[in-house]
Amino acid sequence: MSKPSIQKTARLGAFAITAVWLAVAGVLYLVFDRVEQTRQDGLKPYALSSGDLVIPRQRDGHFHVEG
Repeated sequence: MSKPSIQKTARLGAFAITAVWLAVAGVLYLVFDRVEQTRQDGLKPYALSSGDLVIPRQRDGHFHVEG
């Protein structure tokens, strides 16, 4: 049996570290996307029983309405 070379081991280690960080970034993206969607769903325009339209201010300070 031949021993694996240091270069091959280092390359495999770098690949494994990159794969782990990409997986962590992907999971964080999905979690934050879900949180942001939930937050945006609570900030949609709605009408009161009096007929007034309420447009909540978004986190960026602006009022957004789909046209």
